[in-house]
Parts: sequence; C-alpha cells; structure tokens
Amino acid sequence: MDSRGLARYANNVTMEILGYKHSDVLGKPFSDFVHPEDMNRVAPEFSRLYRNEPAASRLEVRCRCADGSYRWVAWSATVPPDDDLLYAIGHDIAGLKELEKALVGSKEQLQLIIDTVPAFVFYKDTENRLVRVNKAFADSMGLKADEMEGKSGPELFPADQAEKYLQDDLEVIESGSPKMGIIEPYDTPGGTRWARTDKIPLYDDEGAAVGIIGFAVDITERIRAEEALQVLNNELEGFAHTVSHDLRGSLTVIGASCEMLSNLLKTPGADRMLEDVASMAEMINRNYVKAAALIDDILELAEAGQVPREVSVVAVADIVKEVLFERQAAIDDRSISVRVDDEMGSVTGSRTHIYQVFSNLVDNAIRHNNADNPVVEVLYKGSDAGRHRYVVRDNGPGIPVEDLDEVFLPFFKGPTGGAGIGLSTVKRVIDLYGGDIRAYNENGACFEFVLTDYVE
Repeated sequence: MDSRGLARYANNVTMEILGYKHSDVLGKPFSDFVHPEDMNRVAPEFSRLYRNEPAASRLEVRCRCADGSYRWVAWSATVPPDDDLLYAIGHDIAGLKELEKALVGSKEQLQLIIDTVPAFVFYKDTENRLVRVNKAFADSMGLKADEMEGKSGPELFPADQAEKYLQDDLEVIESGSPKMGIIEPYDTPGGTRWARTDKIPLYDDEGAAVGIIGFAVDITERIRAEEALQVLNNELEGFAHTVSHDLRGSLTVIGASCEMLSNLLKTPGADRMLEDVASMAEMINRNYVKAAALIDDILELAEAGQVPREVSVVAVADIVKEVLFERQAAIDDRSISVRVDDEMGSVTGSRTHIYQVFSNLVDNAIRHNNADNPVVEVLYKGSDAGRHRYVVRDNGPGIPVEDLDEVFLPFFKGPTGGAGIGLSTVKRVIDLYGGDIRAYNENGACFEFVLTDYVE
C-alpha cells in the first residue's frame, strides 16, 4: 500500500479469504475494505509507520468481503527505511473471534447464574486475591464487583478479619478439605454484619490447588434474634427470681398474719383484743397492696413492648398534667416543687405508652428525691423530623455512678429498693418507638430521652 493508502499488491490467499479478484482491489483505497469504525483506529497507526514512529504491532480489524459481509483479520504492518510502501501481513482470525465471543458469552452466563444465587459467592486464588465475586457480595460491601476483583483481604477488610479469612483459606487449600459453617463477622458501610461461610478447595486440570470457592449467607438477623432471645431468657430468669422472692415475702406475711388472727379469735376474751386484730388486718392489707402493685408493674412491663393497638396524636402536656394530678398527695406530703415547661409538644403513638414513660420517670423523681427543698422538672427540648426530646430531672442524690449503665435493666434494684420494673418499662416503650434514653447526674438524677412518632 502506498502513502496515499492505495493497494499496490494482494496475494491470492487474501483474495480467496475476502472473495475478490485482483482487479477489484489493486489501485483502490485500503479504507474501502475496512469497517469505518475500525478505520478510525487503523489510519493513525499507519500514519505513524510512514513517519517512522512507534506504532501498534498488531491491528485486529473487520475487512469487508465481496458479498458485503465483514471478516476479522489481524494485520501486522511495517514501512521499510527509504521506502514509501507499507507492507502488511494479514491472518484470518474469524474462527478465533467466534471462540472469543462464545467464551465471553459463557463467562457472562456464568456471572448471571452466580448473580442470581441468594448468597455471597466468591473465588480466591492462592495469593488471597478475589478473582470473582457475585453481585450480592459486592452490594453488601457497597462496591461494584470489578472494584473488589483483584484485591486481597487487607485491601477490603480490617486487618484482624482479613487475617482470619486468610488462615481459613490456607487451611482449606493445604488440607484439600472443605471447611463448612464458618460463623464470622464482616464490616460493611452500614456496620458489622455476620455471615455463615462454606469454603471449598478449587483445583486445576492437573489436580493442583489454585484457590478456594466460597459461599456465604448473611445471618445477621439470626444472630440478633439469638442475642435478643438470650436477653429475654436472662430477663425471664430475673423475673422468676424477683417475682418469687417479692411475692413470697408478701404472702408469707399475709399467711402469718392470718394464722395469728385466727389464734387471737380463738383466745378467751378475744373481744378485748380488737386493737391487735386491727393491726393484723392492716398488715394483711399492706402486703396485699404490695403484691397487687408488683403484679400491676409486671403487666405494665409486658405491655410496654407491644405494638400499639391505637395510634393518635397525643398532647404530652395533658399526659404530664394527669400524672402530676394522680401524685399530688405525694408531692404535697414532701413539699416538692414541680416545674413543667409551658410547651410540651405532641407525639404520635399510643396514649398508654406515652403515659407509661412520663408516669414512671416522674414517680422515680418523686420517690428518690430526699433533698431539703426537693424539685422535679419535666422539660421539653424541641422536635426535629418526628423526634421529640424531653428531660425529667430532680435535685436529689442522683444515681450511683456504677449503676448508670444498669438502671434500665429489668428487675435491677438500686440502693433504695423497688421492684426494678419502672425504668425498664420506660426503656422498652422508647425502644419500641425507635427513640433513645440516657441517664446521667447533674445536680441530681437526669433522664434525657427521645420519643419518635410511631409509624405503623
């Protein structure tokens, strides 16, 4: 081909492959026989050759055949020094391109299959590099598959996790035996999650280990459910211990009082012992009230974690007013000064749940405040996007520092006693609503919490 791009020579094999006669080709522009899209790549390379500049050593292009179809040909070209002709040798690669197309199709089909598997699938080589991952695995990491492939464990995971994964991989490769049911954490943009992983050795045609293939299923929800069940079992154990202890104490007193009352009534001159009878009756009544209150507290705790039966917009000021009215006798008896913000906002939820939160916190502030001039405050800190912040505080002795992390546990009893149910009821309601609560000391005990509008 000369510097103008006109064909000066073509051998018989070229004519046979493309289906032309020599007269159809000689003197014609080379560009007439190359696909337009490929010519955009070829022309700059040929220009470099004419200028004696480095150029591509091989160009794969689609050449137009006599029947109008295109056939893949790989060209190697050169321009000898002191010559204005370009010499090119072409190799028919149509068959190779068909195989390449089939291979790409098989790879895409395999990728499609593993992408539809409802699990994480990955291949790793003996150098701890990910060769292939499926979409589910990549999505869990907040990445694309090609952003993970080719990377090693330390490039994707914290060092301790990556080292653990590597040791498991090496164990599988060196032993030649699968390792099944590995429970392990993995970090994601959304936080740490848990997976159950099976790892199987991968071999080449000669039987040499070339890596591992892994299948993992996210079991985070199962782990959380197991943890929640364990917490529930612990609470149940505490419940059984507390209820049996407290009720047994009250019932023992009631039983002993009844026995004493019976003996008194059988004693000659029982009519002269009315004062003792009245004392026994009062003791029985006190312990009955104590046992009944414990049962009410337990029922309240159980209901605190239940989905609201009815949801409405609840004016918090009305709830607080009701709570204080019911406790007015205790407030007056101890000369407690109560301060409530004029504006208390409103929360969408169950009126019963909102009442449980404020009644238990106000009760707690009244009961544990032994200051000379006791003060209880119920404060509204405002709302933002359905999240309503409140503070209930007193100026009493506060909460022992060692108890701050445990006051919300069911049946936890501080130094002042109590059933240990009120604050855990508050925590359950707030958790149900997706809020949060914290206890701290600041010139007394403070409970700052967020109640979120309940969404059904």
